[in-house]
Amino acid sequence: MKAFKIRDRNRPLAQLPIGEFLQKVEALDPTTAKKVLQLQKKHPSRTFGQIALEKGYVKDELARKYLSSKGFF
Repeated sequence: MKAFKIRDRNRPLAQLPIGEFLQKVEALDPTTAKKVLQLQKKHPSRTFGQIALEKGYVKDELARKYLSSKGFF
């Protein structure tokens, strides 16, 4: 299992919005996160996590498990 790479330990991961969490653990790059946010604006009933998973943007299996445990998928 891949260890998380944390760049900023000032804010607990559990308190981060999902898009920031995915970027912090390097499971999603900033450009792709912006794409997901744009899609979310078009489809406000969809969550960030749902869109990221459905589009295949989440690259890390551990992040997928985290999202699944939070009910995003």
